[in-house]
Amino acid sequence: MSAHLPGRARPIAAVLDCALAGTVLLSGCGPGTSGEAAADPVRTSLERLVAAIPDDAQVSVVGSDGDVITAGEVSESTAWSTIKVPIVIEALREGGDELDEQAREAITESDNDAASTLFATLGGGYQSSTRVDNLLREAGDETTLTLPNAALGGDTGFGMTQWSSADQARFASWLACSDDEAADHVYTLMSDLVDAQAVGIETVAGGHAKSGWGTNESTGVSTMRQLGVIDTGSGFIAMSIIITGDDYQDVIGEITVLSDWLAGHEDELPTFRCGASGG
Repeated sequence: MSAHLPGRARPIAAVLDCALAGTVLLSGCGPGTSGEAAADPVRTSLERLVAAIPDDAQVSVVGSDGDVITAGEVSESTAWSTIKVPIVIEALREGGDELDEQAREAITESDNDAASTLFATLGGGYQSSTRVDNLLREAGDETTLTLPNAALGGDTGFGMTQWSSADQARFASWLACSDDEAADHVYTLMSDLVDAQAVGIETVAGGHAKSGWGTNESTGVSTMRQLGVIDTGSGFIAMSIIITGDDYQDVIGEITVLSDWLAGHEDELPTFRCGASGG
C-alpha cells in the first residue's frame, strides 16, 4: 500500500498544519463547526481530523459511555478487507488452531486467498455470510449484512459488504473486551502487521488495526478505511475511519493524515474500560 500522495501532498500538508495546530475554526484553515459540535470537544476534534483529509471522510469513536460519536460523511462504506476481521474470528471458532496460518496471513498480510479459504470453512455462500452476521450481532452490530462471494463472483464478494463507521467502531470496542479465544487471537494479530499494512492506528503505541482499500467498479469510488483499537494503558480507544474519493492512490495515501493526527491528538479521544458501559 502506497503512502505517497501524488498531486495532493502540499494541500494535505497545508490543511494538516491547521488541524494539528488546533486552528481549523480560524479563517483560512477550513470550515467552521456547528454550535452543537463546538459544545462537544470530542466531536470537534473528529471534525478537525475530517477537515484535514482532502477527500470525503467519516470517523467514528466509541465514547466513554458506550455511545458512538461520528463526524463527516462519505458516499459509500464498502468494507473491503476490514470484513476479514469477523470472518477470521468466526473461522477460528470453527476450525481452531489448524487454521492459524491462514488467519495470520489474512490479518497481518491481508491475504485475499487466505481470507476466502477461511470464509469457505463456514459453509460457503450465504451460509458463511450468516455465520459472520451472527458474530456481528453478538458484537452489537444490528444492521450489517455480509455479502457472500457468490453475490458478485470471484473472491471479493464479501469485501463489498457495506459496513458503517459507527457499526465498525462498535465492533472494535467489542473486540477489545471480548474474552473469546478466537477474538483475542485476532486482536493480537492486529498489532503485528507486516510493514505495508502498518499504517494509521497501528502506528500508535498500543495500536491494533486492520485496513481495507479498493475501487468499486460499479460506482468508481475508491475507499481507504481502517478499524482499530488503541490500548492506552489506562483504557481503550475504539474507532473506525473511512476515506472515499475518485483517485485510488490519493485515497489510500491519506491514511497518513490519521497517523499524524493521532500522534498529537490521541488524548482528545474518549477511552473506556472493559466491563464498564463502553466495553
